[in-house]
Amino acid sequence: MEGWAEITERIRETGRAVVQFGLASIRLEQKIELWQKLRPDMSSINFDSHDEYFQPVPEHPPAGYCYSIHPISELREYARLANENDVKLEIECFSTGAFWAIEKVRAGEFWVGDQREDELGLLPDPLWGTLFFGWPGQSWTPPSAKGIQFMVDHLPANMNWSMSCMAPAVYWSVIAHGIAIGGHVRVGMEDCPYIEKGVYAKSNAELVERAARIANEVGREIASPEEARQITGLSA
Repeated sequence: MEGWAEITERIRETGRAVVQFGLASIRLEQKIELWQKLRPDMSSINFDSHDEYFQPVPEHPPAGYCYSIHPISELREYARLANENDVKLEIECFSTGAFWAIEKVRAGEFWVGDQREDELGLLPDPLWGTLFFGWPGQSWTPPSAKGIQFMVDHLPANMNWSMSCMAPAVYWSVIAHGIAIGGHVRVGMEDCPYIEKGVYAKSNAELVERAARIANEVGREIASPEEARQITGLSA
């Protein structure tokens, strides 16, 4: 908790930047504690199964393996508690199966045993989702223009999207394609630590600066914190 608090405080000292907590796989009880004590704007939840053979650098052995499932009943609970704590969900989508889960929760029709329970409004519009490409594991989606287009063609209604890629060999070309077709992007050391082929970035900031340059080159303006709040569906 101490580390989370320090990072959150330092971000907020800089202005109105959106504070989003990641680690989509941590337990709900831990998320609620973070939400209630630190009041983030957003928090991540994976609407697929969490299946990662985690290693961003293919020539090294895997750093770890993460597997967990997220049944509809759990996603319902996440969405309800996020709303109660005034936290906007960032919905992680590793495959189009996540879109099916989104529509199930959005429809608000749930079965508990043989009893149907209706609960609408769990996922208020606009949705904010992150599409994941090239992340090793059984929820893998190709890091390619066709892979991106397939996901985008099947997006749920009223979803604004960002993307993440973990494929060093094609990373910057995939990021550039996502920007060019209207997506937003996530960059950082976790996804790809290279600023160019074989050259490690000096910092996350350097990676962000390159993404911003790409956006400017294809005519995309960089959103201000206030504009980012509107795009993600947060109150201004």
